[in-house]
Amino acid sequence: MSQVSPQAREFANRLAELAPDPRSPRDSGNRAALAALRRGLGKSLGEDFEAYRYVGRILVASRRQDEEARYLVATLFALHPVSWTDDPAAPRRTNLGASFRVLASQTEAERADSRSIERRFVALLNCHADDLATHLRHAVSLLKSQNVPIDWAQLLEDVRGWSRWGERIRSEWARAYWGAAEIADGATPDTPSGDEQDNGDNRNVN
Repeated sequence: MSQVSPQAREFANRLAELAPDPRSPRDSGNRAALAALRRGLGKSLGEDFEAYRYVGRILVASRRQDEEARYLVATLFALHPVSWTDDPAAPRRTNLGASFRVLASQTEAERADSRSIERRFVALLNCHADDLATHLRHAVSLLKSQNVPIDWAQLLEDVRGWSRWGERIRSEWARAYWGAAEIADGATPDTPSGDEQDNGDNRNVN
């Protein structure tokens, strides 16, 4: 799996600060910031700058392409602010394919649902970069329906690299879904993490 930069982890950690703390029932998180980000779903960064009132410092990057990736991931996070746990005894953080593996395992008893999930996942793998945001929005909504965690830092790296490294990213997601179920099954939800770096052209593979 591609390594995730410290900057991407920092970005996701900053997003996590907006989310309700699951350990504290009275903590509702930064509802204004999350609501502003959710209103950006389906929009490009140039269409809606309201979120900058709350999270401008974590959205700003050195390149426009990176800012757009951060904005997309931040709006998706606001829709479903649940991340892979930091518990070292739990499965390691991994990509969106592993999250879909968890989703599929939770619906195995309903075969029709499992088939529908797989079709949605295949459509995501096959989508063009121009349609990625739309497919990701549907994917995150599905994961939200079963409270399935997402590694937001990894997703940021993958969104940034989709146009240039899409084939590699698709392969990693496919392996996590069909070939590495043991990584995903039993994942525990918590709250998000991480930030991202400019050198998306130099992806490292374990």
